[in-house]
Amino acid sequence: MKNSKKYFYIIAIYLLLYFIISLNCLEIFPFVHSDEPWLSGLTRNMMESKSIYCTETFFNIYPRFPHSIKVIFHLIQMPFILVFGYNIFAVRLVSLIFSIFSLILFYCICTKIFKNGMYSVLLTILFSVNIQFIYASHFARQESIMVFFFMLGFYHYLSPLGNKKINPHILLGLIIGLSVGIHPNSFIIAVVFGLLYIIDVFHRTKKFRNLITLIMTTGFTALIFVILSFIGDADFITHYTNFGETLGVSSSFYDKILTIPYYYKKLYLGISGTYYTPPIQAYLIIFAIITISSILYLLVKYLGNKNSNKKESFSALTIFRLLTCIIGINIGFIIIGRYNQTNIIFIFPFFYLLTLALICKIVAYRKELIICFMGLSIILSSYYTLNEVRLYTPYNYDGYLDELSVIPSDAKTLGNLNMEFYFDNDKLLDYRNLTFLEENNMSFRDYIATNNIEYIIYTEELDYINRNPRWNVLYGKDYYHDEMNNYIEENCTLIHEFSNSLYGIRIPKYMMEYDWKVKIYKINNIS
Repeated sequence: MKNSKKYFYIIAIYLLLYFIISLNCLEIFPFVHSDEPWLSGLTRNMMESKSIYCTETFFNIYPRFPHSIKVIFHLIQMPFILVFGYNIFAVRLVSLIFSIFSLILFYCICTKIFKNGMYSVLLTILFSVNIQFIYASHFARQESIMVFFFMLGFYHYLSPLGNKKINPHILLGLIIGLSVGIHPNSFIIAVVFGLLYIIDVFHRTKKFRNLITLIMTTGFTALIFVILSFIGDADFITHYTNFGETLGVSSSFYDKILTIPYYYKKLYLGISGTYYTPPIQAYLIIFAIITISSILYLLVKYLGNKNSNKKESFSALTIFRLLTCIIGINIGFIIIGRYNQTNIIFIFPFFYLLTLALICKIVAYRKELIICFMGLSIILSSYYTLNEVRLYTPYNYDGYLDELSVIPSDAKTLGNLNMEFYFDNDKLLDYRNLTFLEENNMSFRDYIATNNIEYIIYTEELDYINRNPRWNVLYGKDYYHDEMNNYIEENCTLIHEFSNSLYGIRIPKYMMEYDWKVKIYKINNIS
C-alpha cells in the first residue's frame, strides 16, 4: 500500500484529537447507568478487601456470589481508580482508551482488506463518529473492551501476530479465552472465529487440526477462570446458573430464536428498560439492505460466475467472511439468550467493513465516487451524533451527587445505586435488597435497625413504579412500599428535597420530561 506511513500519521493525529474531544464529554454522555457503579463498586471493594472473592457491598440480602468470569475487567479498572479516584470519569476512561485501541486495529484491518490508505482512514473516521460506538466508548461496562478483543482477534486472523515460532491458532485461542475474564459474552467471540475456521477448513486454507487447536486453547484458557471461580465459590455452577435463569438464558432454544426479531424491533423503536438506546433506525435499515445485497452478490458470484479470477474470488471470500462474522454474532446472541441492548455494538464494525467491501465491488473501485460517498457519510453521521449528544449537555452528574452533600459520605444510607459514586465503600445499600425482606423474615424496620441505616433517600420513581407494577423489574416486587412510607412518616425527618429530570428516575422513556423529586430523610432513632 502506497504512502502507508502518511495515512497512519493522519489517523494517529485524528485519534489524538478524537481522544481529547471525547474527554470533554466523557461524564456527560451517556447518562450514568446503575451498571457502572455496580461494576466499579465491586472493583473498589476488591481493592479495599484485597481479594477478588468479595461481592458488592451495596447488596447484602440480594443474593450475590463471588466468581472470576469478569476478573480481568476489574483488574483493569483498579489502576484507573487508584490514579483518578473513585468517580465516573476514572471508570469511563477505561472504555475510551480501549475504544481508541479498537479504532487503531479497525484501521489496520481496513488496510489489510482494502489495501487503500484513504479508504482505511475515511472508514475509521466514519466508524468513530457512529453514535453506538461513542456510546460504548463512554460507558463503563465491558462492551468497549469486548470490541477491542473482536478487533484484535480479527486482525490476527487476517494477518497473524508475532513470529513464526508462535502458533497463530494457539495465539488466537488465547485472545478468545482471555476475553472470558472480561465478560461471559466472550462466547460470542468464540462462535464467530469458530465459524470462520470451519469456512477455512472447507476452503482448504486451514486444516481441521487448526480448528481443534483453536478450540482446545480457547477452552483451556477459559477453564482457568472457571477454576478460579470454584476456588471462591464451591457451588459456582449452581449459583451462576441460577443467576442466568433470571436473565432468560435458560429459555428453550426455540424461544430464543423467536426472541431475536423482537430484540431488533425494540432496538429500532428505541424501546429500553433502563439502558440508553441510541437512535439507530437508519443504521439498522442500511444493515438489512447490506445483508440482503451481500447474500445476493455471493449467490451470483458462486452460482452464476464460476470463471471468476483469483482477485475476484478473494473479494467474494472476504465478503463471505464478514457476513459470517455478523451471522456468528447473532447466533451467539441466540445461544446465550441474553438480548442486551448494549451488545448490538458487536455487529457494527463488521457491517462497516462489509458495506465498503460491497460498494467497492458494485462501483468497480471508482475511487473518487467512493471517497465522496464516505466523506458525505462522515458529515451526516457526525451531525446525527452531535445532535444526540447535545441533548445531554444541560445535565451534570456531579451536580446530582452534590445534592447528596447533606449526608456524610461515610453514613450508612439506603438509596439508589446510581448514587454509589458519592459514598464511601460499604455505606450505600441499594433498593434491590428490599424485595428480599420477606424471604429473610425481616420487616422494613428490622432491615433499617440491623444495618444501622442513618439516612433514607426516597425517589419519586418508587411511587411511580408502585402505581405501574410492570416496572417492578427494576428493583423487584415492591410489597414493602407502604411499610417503607409508614416508617418514613413515623421515624424520619425530611432534611433536603430536590428534583432532577434525568437522574431522578432510571427509566429512559420518562427522563428529561418531568422533574422527578428526590427526598432525603434522616432517621430519628434507629431501633
